[in-house]
Amino acid sequence: MKETLFALALLLPVVGLCTLIGAGLIRLVGRQALADQRGEGIIFALSLGMGVTGNIILACGLLGLFSPLLFRGGIVLGVLSVVFLLYRGKAFFGGSAAGSELYGKRLARISGIFFSLIAVFTAIAALAPPVGLEWDALSYHLANQKTWLQAGRIYYLPWDHHSNFPMTFQMIYLWMLGLGSIGAAKLIHWLCGVLLVASVYTFGRRYSGKSVGIVAAALVAASPIVLWEATVAYIDLASALFTFLSFYAFWNGRQSVSEVTERDSEVTERDSEVTERDSEKVVNGTAWCILSAILMGFALGSKYTVLGFWGMGLLGALYGRWRATNSPSAAIRAAVLWGGISLLVAAPWYLKTMIYTGNPVYPFAYSLFGGKYWSAENAALYAGEQAKFGVGKDMASLLLSPWQVTNEPLYLTPQKPFIYTEYIFYGFGLSPAFLALLLILPIAGGRLTSVSRACLLFGVGVFAFWFFLMQQTRYLIPALPFFAIVMAEMVVTSWESGRISRWFIAGMVAISSLWGLYIAGGMAFWGVNGPLLGLRPVAPVVFGAISPQEYIERRLPGVGGASFWINANTAPTVKVALFDETRGFYLDRDYLWAQPNHAAGLIPWDSYASVDDWLNDFRKKGYTTLLLGQRDPAAPDDGQKWRTLFKEAESSGKITLAFEQAGTRVYLIP
Repeated sequence: MKETLFALALLLPVVGLCTLIGAGLIRLVGRQALADQRGEGIIFALSLGMGVTGNIILACGLLGLFSPLLFRGGIVLGVLSVVFLLYRGKAFFGGSAAGSELYGKRLARISGIFFSLIAVFTAIAALAPPVGLEWDALSYHLANQKTWLQAGRIYYLPWDHHSNFPMTFQMIYLWMLGLGSIGAAKLIHWLCGVLLVASVYTFGRRYSGKSVGIVAAALVAASPIVLWEATVAYIDLASALFTFLSFYAFWNGRQSVSEVTERDSEVTERDSEVTERDSEKVVNGTAWCILSAILMGFALGSKYTVLGFWGMGLLGALYGRWRATNSPSAAIRAAVLWGGISLLVAAPWYLKTMIYTGNPVYPFAYSLFGGKYWSAENAALYAGEQAKFGVGKDMASLLLSPWQVTNEPLYLTPQKPFIYTEYIFYGFGLSPAFLALLLILPIAGGRLTSVSRACLLFGVGVFAFWFFLMQQTRYLIPALPFFAIVMAEMVVTSWESGRISRWFIAGMVAISSLWGLYIAGGMAFWGVNGPLLGLRPVAPVVFGAISPQEYIERRLPGVGGASFWINANTAPTVKVALFDETRGFYLDRDYLWAQPNHAAGLIPWDSYASVDDWLNDFRKKGYTTLLLGQRDPAAPDDGQKWRTLFKEAESSGKITLAFEQAGTRVYLIP
């Protein structure tokens, strides 16, 4: 229970400090509080502040400045920021509520209860230690940060190609881990989910009315994949948040410039006051464009796939400013400004990777850039692993993909699921409301507003990247806010039409919301049991009924128990080599992924003439503890030499079995 309270206590100062930093950036760029709706300014300020904070921590890590004093000092500044904002917050976040409330106060109350319950349930689930399903967090989202913390700096990890990914947002995870709280690190990603839902609401409220905002936010919040992501220390909600806010800010700027252009012909010399206001709107529009570029830079600094969204944003900046001003030169200037700033903000991550590996997008584009400790064989294996997701890239799969990704729990072997684990196929697909509302899109498409048409276009672009690159459901999350705005507008339009079909449409939204609420509550308290969806509640560990270690050993059998055994029974200077296992987060020892498919040439497997050569080399390097994970017995032999050497060492007694649990074994080299 004390771990839970500590994590919650850390969240508030982080929010305070990031909000103040972001508010300062907004005032620096726009010389005023740009937001004119209540809550909008806070969303932008907090999100911008988290991006800035991530880059500051990166700089500290590269300079070798990680220390308890640095991390605790950040919390002290956060507490002071909270105090400051309580007294001076109105000076930063002015404005009033906007938009009409078409359904009255009843909808507002119901939606308030719904969003509050979703937030509380997912926050509780996020406070649990990461276990089985959180593979990427245990392998690198949290594990790399822990490794760098132990060294006091950020350095090259050649055995883990993920460590060269852009990690703006994971730097805040590192800060929380530096303070000793895994739960706080996970809550940071949960906070991104809250901000994403809130930003969808404020965007819909600003441009289409409060009812559209509520429905759109509910569609995003109730999506099972979003609910699950809010409980884990991944990165998809952060990249989706930065991407959507970049679009949001750009659209705000476009609207400011468009309003001026539309009135140009009506302004005369006597309208000096109007002219002055219009001049302010142009400046404001430019400021929004700059903020949009900064946010896209943070998105680029969080995930490689955003490079495709950056290209769409660049085209949007060019076309949008041309439509707003009818000036090609102004459009080119806006696109250059937007594209240049966003690349500059993201540049530190890509330059770091370029210096470390020779490839700015390592390990991708190997045929173009190459890269250290990688090979054409590794690139092919990696591409094959990514191809395991989804059900194909032919025309039939393209047409059926909305149905397939919504109903992915039904896609058991031999078909390939969009999400898979070694334990069970989980039903973390999209909200069924998206599929139902998609069916009426051709009918309602002609009545969409300009902002919804823009959202639809961007969402389709994100969907195309998802379909042709990697069909993993969570990679679709950046598209959901855009589709939600479009579909919410259709829901409200249908309701106002008075047709009987409105009850079906509204019913789908309500059913999807209730299903999302059930899943969120199940993850926290009562569990979700069924033939296609199995979730166990986390409340026992969050509220102290069982210890974190007991919870981890139950929910992460094998590697969890092996990690704790190594921590308790080996010297702190011992190094661990992992085979058929990458989840090293719970190890408190230096370790590496020892297989050649993770880092070609790092360990000279092909040059070992015998088992003794291998073991002597490992002794010299200090890797005297070997952790062998459970391998699928049906998996084909990959022909890697280490397997032959390992079996020979085991059968000849040259390595000693020290621990075994759930198929995971720990060996010691005498």
